[in-house]
Amino acid sequence: MYKYLKICLQAILMGLPWTVATAAYPAINIIGAEADTRILFVAASYSTAVTPPNGAIQGARIVHSDGKPYASLKSVLPQNPIFTILRPVAMTAHNTWAGAFVEPTFLGELANFRDWAGAMDQWTDLVNQNRFPSPAGLPPGPILLKSGDVLILGPFNDCIHTLAGTKPACFDNHFPNQHLDNLFLNLDEVVAEAVALGLTVYVPGYPNFSNLDLGLTQQVLLPPGTEVINSIDYALLASEYEAHFRNRQNVVFIRTDDIIISHIGDGMHLKRKYHEKVANRIMQHFARNRGYTTKNLLKGFNKLLHRIIKKIIKG
Repeated sequence: MYKYLKICLQAILMGLPWTVATAAYPAINIIGAEADTRILFVAASYSTAVTPPNGAIQGARIVHSDGKPYASLKSVLPQNPIFTILRPVAMTAHNTWAGAFVEPTFLGELANFRDWAGAMDQWTDLVNQNRFPSPAGLPPGPILLKSGDVLILGPFNDCIHTLAGTKPACFDNHFPNQHLDNLFLNLDEVVAEAVALGLTVYVPGYPNFSNLDLGLTQQVLLPPGTEVINSIDYALLASEYEAHFRNRQNVVFIRTDDIIISHIGDGMHLKRKYHEKVANRIMQHFARNRGYTTKNLLKGFNKLLHRIIKKIIKG
């Protein structure tokens, strides 16, 4: 059984799409090697499964049509095989919409901001003062962001539906307008703050429109009267978003439009398998960027497997 499990785990890692280094590599303790690395999310419920604490959908619980909890990118990332070996820390800074940074959830004393300038000032203060709260499982106290940490940004609901504080009118007759320009300017401010700290910024793209059913989202998730983007403008939004971020320095764009996996029953939030694939692409780049090879990670998996089996045997 042990041998079979070990072969399966090795097969998973051997499928990673980068070349195994043939040169001698320094011996390092892979397990927990990135334990002091923070992976920070600035995103909406699509990526974090957290809805704003106030407003039309305050405290809403995102679930499958059969009642199962929604598995977001933030929840599946720590279960990724590479994450399991390297053990960075995933934490949420914002649940927000980029157009207004609505209802930030990182500190309870913050007001319900509806204007970008005020919310951005608070975000900047947090970055400058390093006052991000400690995530669950870590000692209490502020998290000190540092060079080498990671920011995962979006996607956001701006231009997708009106509940995000802006009309989904980022295109006029299918041409980009000022609303889309403002969205990118706002996101660029966050990226600039992160890059100044030395963070690597990962930007997953928008999902393929065929995965979604925004008409259904209007019916089962959004308040009556909420408008949603049409399919043509959605394709333009996804394309403009990728073009804006793909070749930015210190930004890693993660392609997602080739992942065809449907939603959980509300038309917008996608099934666990989708987020697992996105998480794997992020962690593959993360490991490669840190200099880990498939050979290194296999050694880490072997160490982890030995520890798990020892615990099982000891009971």
